[in-house]
Amino acid sequence: MKKLFSLLSAVLVASAAWAATTVTFVAGTDVASEQTTLEKDGITLTIAAGTSTTGAGYLSRTDQYRIYKGNILTISSTVGNITNVEFTCTASGTSKYGPGNFTVTDGEYTTSEKVGTWTGSAESIDFTASGAQVRATQIAVTFDDGAAQTKANNPTISPSSQSFNGSLEVTITANDDNATIMYSTDGENYSEYTEALTLTETTTVYAYAVVENLENSDVVSATYTLMSGYETLAEVNTLDDATDFAFNGSAVVAWQQGSYLWLRDGNTNGLIYGSVGLTYSNGDVLPAGWSATKTSYKGLLEYTNATGLAAATETATCDPYEYTISDVTTDNMNAYAVLYGLTISYTSGNSAYGINADGDSVIIYNSAKITYPTFVETSTYDVYGFVSVYNSTAQFIPVNFVEHAAEVVVSTPYFSPEATTFYTTQTVTINDSTEGVTIYYSFDGENFEEYTSVLTLTETTTVYAYAVDADGNKSATASATYTLGNSVDNIEEALALGGTYKAPVDFMFNGDVVIAYQNGANIWIRDNSGSCMIYDKDLSEAGFSNGEIIEAGWIGQQTMNYDVPEFINVEDFAASGETTTCDPFEYTTTEVTADKVNEYIKLSGVNIVADTTALTYYADSLMIYNKFGIEMPELDAEKTYDVVGVVTIFKDVVEVYPISVTEVVGHGFDLGDVNHDGSVDVNDVTALIAMILGNGTGCSECAEVNGDGEVDVNDVTALIAMILGNN
Repeated sequence: MKKLFSLLSAVLVASAAWAATTVTFVAGTDVASEQTTLEKDGITLTIAAGTSTTGAGYLSRTDQYRIYKGNILTISSTVGNITNVEFTCTASGTSKYGPGNFTVTDGEYTTSEKVGTWTGSAESIDFTASGAQVRATQIAVTFDDGAAQTKANNPTISPSSQSFNGSLEVTITANDDNATIMYSTDGENYSEYTEALTLTETTTVYAYAVVENLENSDVVSATYTLMSGYETLAEVNTLDDATDFAFNGSAVVAWQQGSYLWLRDGNTNGLIYGSVGLTYSNGDVLPAGWSATKTSYKGLLEYTNATGLAAATETATCDPYEYTISDVTTDNMNAYAVLYGLTISYTSGNSAYGINADGDSVIIYNSAKITYPTFVETSTYDVYGFVSVYNSTAQFIPVNFVEHAAEVVVSTPYFSPEATTFYTTQTVTINDSTEGVTIYYSFDGENFEEYTSVLTLTETTTVYAYAVDADGNKSATASATYTLGNSVDNIEEALALGGTYKAPVDFMFNGDVVIAYQNGANIWIRDNSGSCMIYDKDLSEAGFSNGEIIEAGWIGQQTMNYDVPEFINVEDFAASGETTTCDPFEYTTTEVTADKVNEYIKLSGVNIVADTTALTYYADSLMIYNKFGIEMPELDAEKTYDVVGVVTIFKDVVEVYPISVTEVVGHGFDLGDVNHDGSVDVNDVTALIAMILGNGTGCSECAEVNGDGEVDVNDVTALIAMILGNN
């Protein structure tokens, strides 16, 4: 019996499960207060410099744990033997920053994509970054505390929480034999896990393990965020740092050198930093669908942790910008450019200085780790590279040095005519003063083709052109903009163009207009749709007369001078040789309002009173301002006058500039024609009543119908009798 009991005890011990606990270090959440040491729940991570020439890496960063090439990462435990370590990295396999760059002397170490897994049993393990730097976003350490297991071990959800583009496969692995895994995507409704999950939207996955005769494990979770997609680098560059994004547009490779992959999208530049596992050439178009994290390092905008990159299947032109040292600024960071004719001041290391002929200098820093040529003091060099930033200071990362050849000057092409405004079609020729060159032109500044014949434009267009000689020397690029102007058929259409004093609008006038009056640079015109004033000093001596017809086809600009619409900068404004009647519009003083501005008018039989202000008079409440300095008659309050002039507005006040003021000779009025419209009718009765009530003005002599010397209700009776033919 004693032997049987001993045998049963041995079987139970041999088959007993022991408690395993996992401690997970997450970059950004678990951050070391010191650079190289981080402790959590009895597990300690320590980085030693090892054979690295740049010192020890970092456990104190908020984006990743960085173990430099040659560093030794030691993971030790005071709570039980370590049985499993899982690294989640920013790159795959043996690519730079991937888990395959670790070597381990004890236990077994395997990698799959971005995950490296160590298994064994030890209190301490050394991981040497012998292949390249390793960057981990998560380190999960599992240890056996030696106690009998009473609770199921937590399952492992892989990969760890992260952002993704498009879709993502998630697996859940049990850490106990014969365990059943239950999972949920809402934290409440659980189902048995049987196969990998495919996610296509932002999702949190919850899971726990069930083992017979053991307490259920804790619920573990991981959140997967579907990245926002963007079509342009300009959009990406405005994102906050540490923002994951998916790029669904087309970006062209400017250059790849080491960990640097510079991109261009239109006029916007970008930089993927880190190992991408693929080789690209200048002009390769990156297929859409890759993702990365927008961040900044020492002021330099970068895209890190790039995934989903694919081999290029298309190409596009991506020439360097031709920069001077003054263009090497933080505003142009990551731009692919060439600096011509620099003297290089260099001793050793990564830093050098490029000096131009004017003595200006730029920092040249060999971040891309190219091999510098042997610089000759008497030579100058064309430096190809990229604008970079370090601690807010702009510098230049070189990718190639070319000894500067003697400059061959190819003259810049010129256009005929120069930039102008046109109204139907415009022909443009392009020439160059250098013989034997080929001229290339473009309408967008990017896609150039050979110029072989005259260009005909029918819409607003900017034409770009450069010349290339037989040896490939290229001129500067010239440009000229040809603007399709507005065509109008009458004054009303021209006034509707919306020009302002600071932004006049060009137009061509396709109808005839009639001259109403000219005084120096001021010319008032009229057609069937309205009236306007032309102000043009070049026409001061034109001597146009009332009634002259100006033929169609002249051009000008519509603008506003305070509240007065005007046409300015008039060209091809010429009389046709024909004339027509252009009499002034006849108005009463109350009818001269702001909507009559620029009209040629006549006020008949009005009383005029001189104001104390020079040149200022009033007809009733209407200001008569002697703008042209005409000779005024000797005014008499008992007399009436005919005023011919033009209507204007100054500081919201409607005025008339008089052309002539003449005394009404003789009777000067028709008895009963109170409103002075040339007829005696019921409208005069209304005007007379308004005059008596003090609500209107009119001809007082015309209103004194009954001849008693007073204007009152008796005159209303007499006027009605006159109209009815009874008086």
